[in-house]
Amino acid sequence: MKFRSLKRVMAVVLTALLAVTAMPSGLTGLLSVKAAEPEITKTTTTYDFTKSGKWSNVTTVGAVLPDNYGIILGKTAGSGVSNDGTLRFRNGNVLYFPIKDDTTKATVTMTCNGDKPDRLVIFGDNTKDTTYNVAMSSKGTTVTVDDIDDYIRTVEGKKYLALVSNGDIKAKTITIDEYNPINSVTVSGTVENAVQRGVKSIKFKNLDNDKAAVVIADIDASGKYTAVLKRIAGNTNYVAVITKAGSKVDDTNDANKFTLTGNSATAEVNFKAVEAPVATVAGTFTGVPDAALKGDVAVELVPDDTSLDTVTLSLTKTADGNYTYAQEYIVPDKDYAVVIKNADDYEVTEKINKAEGKYSDVAINASKKPVVDVKGSFVTSDKKNANVTKITFKNMDTPDYTYTFDVSGKSYSVKLRAGEYETSVECEGYTAYDHVSVGNTAVSNDVYLNAPEDTSAVAYEAEVKVGAGQKFEKIADAVKYIARMERSKDERVTVVLTDDLYREQVIVDTPNITIKSAKESGSTITWYYGVGFSYYSAKKTTDGKNGSYYDEAWAVDKYYKTAVEQNPGHWGSTVNLFANAKGFKAENITFENSLNRYLTQEELADGADKNVAPACTARTTENIDVRSKAAKERAAVIYIQADDTEYKDCKFLSSQDTVYTGDAQEVSYFKNCVIEGTTDYICGDGNPVFDECTLSMYSYSDKEAVASYIVASKAKGKHGYIFNNCKIVTTSSTGLKATSKNILARAWGAGTVTWLNTEVESANMIDPVAYKDMNAKVKDAHYYEYNTHTPDGTAVDTSARAEGVTILTAEDAAKIDIKALHTAGEWIVDKEATEEEAGSKHKECTVCGHVMEEAVIDKLTPSTPDPEPTPGNTDNNQPAAPEAEKPAAEGSSPNTGDMGMMAVVMMMSLMVAAMLGAAYVLFAQARSRKRS
Repeated sequence: MKFRSLKRVMAVVLTALLAVTAMPSGLTGLLSVKAAEPEITKTTTTYDFTKSGKWSNVTTVGAVLPDNYGIILGKTAGSGVSNDGTLRFRNGNVLYFPIKDDTTKATVTMTCNGDKPDRLVIFGDNTKDTTYNVAMSSKGTTVTVDDIDDYIRTVEGKKYLALVSNGDIKAKTITIDEYNPINSVTVSGTVENAVQRGVKSIKFKNLDNDKAAVVIADIDASGKYTAVLKRIAGNTNYVAVITKAGSKVDDTNDANKFTLTGNSATAEVNFKAVEAPVATVAGTFTGVPDAALKGDVAVELVPDDTSLDTVTLSLTKTADGNYTYAQEYIVPDKDYAVVIKNADDYEVTEKINKAEGKYSDVAINASKKPVVDVKGSFVTSDKKNANVTKITFKNMDTPDYTYTFDVSGKSYSVKLRAGEYETSVECEGYTAYDHVSVGNTAVSNDVYLNAPEDTSAVAYEAEVKVGAGQKFEKIADAVKYIARMERSKDERVTVVLTDDLYREQVIVDTPNITIKSAKESGSTITWYYGVGFSYYSAKKTTDGKNGSYYDEAWAVDKYYKTAVEQNPGHWGSTVNLFANAKGFKAENITFENSLNRYLTQEELADGADKNVAPACTARTTENIDVRSKAAKERAAVIYIQADDTEYKDCKFLSSQDTVYTGDAQEVSYFKNCVIEGTTDYICGDGNPVFDECTLSMYSYSDKEAVASYIVASKAKGKHGYIFNNCKIVTTSSTGLKATSKNILARAWGAGTVTWLNTEVESANMIDPVAYKDMNAKVKDAHYYEYNTHTPDGTAVDTSARAEGVTILTAEDAAKIDIKALHTAGEWIVDKEATEEEAGSKHKECTVCGHVMEEAVIDKLTPSTPDPEPTPGNTDNNQPAAPEAEKPAAEGSSPNTGDMGMMAVVMMMSLMVAAMLGAAYVLFAQARSRKRS
């Protein structure tokens, strides 16, 4: 008996074990679904860019960065990436960091050489999606992404994590911790009664993420399904939905909901299909005539609830514009929008929502979409009147829909429905560049008409005037005209400005142009672009110039916007000197960028609004104070890429990055100029000389400008920056706070900066250290300083200067010859020599015009008249008395006496040659006899 009892107990236990084993691993009603869980591993990789070696800009997409880390440049905005001791990860560039094949989760930590909380490295390749990011910080910032699937890129079968920069990031290290949780779970099971009820699919909606796509799984003939669902951070909730009208997933006790937990690769969840309420609709569809169709008409009922199915009506045509549709099933008490296909000019505004039941007379009536007024003028590139006869608007979303109207005169007025349109015209000699966005209100839209650009050659003119009533009203137009001139490389053209103010961006790509003011008080060229702001008028170039520059067609169009950066965009510079602008000169001109000085209505009309850096105040902020620190952004005044440029009696006014001095070995000379700003307001490469210039410390309206940087120099220049007899003063602008502890230079690169005889407004105006590290260290740069003093001549204490700075002695300073840096041209005759008076000539620097050498031209020697004939001798063949030789005047041709002497020399040379030949023959004969 005991043995039999034991057998019964064992049988019960085994039966229970088998039952447990046979149970599904998933239970309904928000119960956790678990299976065997693989271990999650962690792999850490640190990219130390301070130790990977310096390398120049990489701009080729697909290139592996030369740091031996295997990082790939995935996309570029033109500026590329480089390493100058830190990783220069610039705006719009995307880097691919190698990761393991099974990595699904990542933590990224980035440390930088400075703190810029608005400069971000973002997961993915879209700078506008800042969901996951790390900010530029010297202490380091960290972000963890539990599912990196959307940010993985595959190159040649290998997996990479995509990261994009939205600013000029200077990363010292980037550390990536990789994890391999199973985020994609294969969920399978059975839907009971599915086959019997005709249910062919089941949907799964993520309850934790509204943006997640609904997953649809087919149900086979045995009622089974399989779906791959996301499980994030080991816990994700779902609801199952059957969308066939008349059926639903049994939701008793939340049986239609479940949770995926743990780290298993699979899960099983079973459901039951049960009867559900249904609404049956049938009726008519009217309102769209055949002439309005672009194909066969179709009508869909689209549910607001995206988990439900769209219903397509089965139409039968009864007459032009009239249809009936057969019985269709919809879910009761749900809103369905009516969408018409192939008839975009028509719409149904009322939604369908029916309670449970049958409806046989549901009438669906379509009507024409409303139209609004669209008006504007025609703006021509050549400023002439255009004879436009027709204007056509093509819908960019549905290009089959075009709308053509007759027009006459200088303007047009039409009616269009909502949509995005591209414009064309019928007009001899012009093509349209225009786009217009039409909504629910009237639109004002000018249409830009391009005439073929005149590139024909024009005659050389030494001077071109620009201003009201002159041949040109814009400097840019004058520069284009000068580019067409037929002139030698030494012929210079002077652009004379006759007005006070010119609000325009100027690009010079032509050599030997001088811009000067006709006014004693000077003229101002000003513009408003700033880094990180987007403008309608900024068009990204495709000619390798790395530009987002003003384009008149884009400015009139006001449709697309382009962000301004250093590359592309040259920091929004007012004047851009490309490499071909060699020999550019400016005199008595104020160059200004107004971004941090005052707000203009022009920039607001040009679309200026938010900056890509959230911390920078939007230009549309009510009562914005553009001189506050929060509103400051980089905004260059002049961006120099040309050699041999000169600036005399000019002003350069901005806040940050005012003057960019070059990319490599560009030579520039600034004489008696004023340069003003707060941060790095003289920066770049090249070999600029600042001679007797005033460096003006700008500030902020709300905060003191502490530790403002005057210079940020790079390392390619031969002699680098030289400041000779310059003054450092506080700005004369009113309403600004004080400045203090200013820095003479910081090391953008290990460049050279020399300060000679600098006068500072006060002894405490400059920080005692005076120099700071940036991308390079001060000790690796070449900084020299001599005789820094206050206005009364008192020497400034330089004993606390940063390590590596050289304080020159008077003897050392005397060896720096500013004149030796000039480039001498050819002799220029100031006064021609005559027989009565000596002349003069000089050589001047081809860059700055400095007179380098002067010389006297000797008086011309009087010519000797022919002798009078001997009395009584009338023979014209009588030999004349020999004329006394006289020295030739400088630059004159040889006289006849010179020719006679040349003949004598030639005769003597021939005689000597004959004698040597005879001697050689005699010598050879004698030697022959001796041998014999």
